Amino acid sequence: MISKNTEINSNFQTNVYRKKTNTNRYLNFNSNHHLSIKKGVIKSLYDRAKLVSSNVNFFNQEKDHIKNILKENAYPINLVDKAFLQIENPSHNNQQRQNPVANMTIPYIPGISEKLKKLGNNFNIRTAFKTNNTLRSILTHTKPINKEQNEKNCIYQIPCQCGKHYIGETSRSLAVRIKEHKNYVRNYQVDRSNLAQHVWDNHHQINWKEASIIQKEQNFGKRKLKESACIQLNGGVFPNNVFPVKSYSTTNKL
Repeated sequence: MISKNTEINSNFQTNVYRKKTNTNRYLNFNSNHHLSIKKGVIKSLYDRAKLVSSNVNFFNQEKDHIKNILKENAYPINLVDKAFLQIENPSHNNQQRQNPVANMTIPYIPGISEKLKKLGNNFNIRTAFKTNNTLRSILTHTKPINKEQNEKNCIYQIPCQCGKHYIGETSRSLAVRIKEHKNYVRNYQVDRSNLAQHVWDNHHQINWKEASIIQKEQNFGKRKLKESACIQLNGGVFPNNVFPVKSYSTTNKL
């Protein structure tokens, strides 16, 4: 919030601004997180107040506001006061170990993870916590996984809305190759992809999710021959000979 100081001409003052839609909702103290995470919420609000407030009065008002909103989020006032004191007086903080010999990340389980952290501190091991099962991790991964697209060394086909198919080969996973094709189409790199050329020339949509593997082949030479054969059998993938077929020695067996 920027406002004009009426006491001093041509001088501006700043304070923390909150939108009308602000709900004052922060990480609830009763949530399943380590205490250090909750203290981090307090410290971040304090640091913002100190950085933004242009005078002591604004800063003190903001500190009082922080206490009230944290109280609404179930934070004990004595914990907030203690956190403020530690920030303002670094000498009150416990001396932290420098240059840990190792780092470990463990799932956070109340009552158990704290003991493991304390044990690690005895050996100068820095401990970090992670939460595996969250509502976000459960609800956001709704897209079905196409395991076939993780296969490598294959001849594949990608269908277009016009009924034609792009046929190619790759030694990497099909998912990686599809990602490349998508980038070529999105960035109009028609010189690097005949599939991109077909999309931009005809304004068609590619059915990426329907991409599938025709055959698997470890040997590079055999894979290229099989790719050419598949293209010929499909009558030249897209019209106007969009995808030229490379010639290889016929002495190699398919």
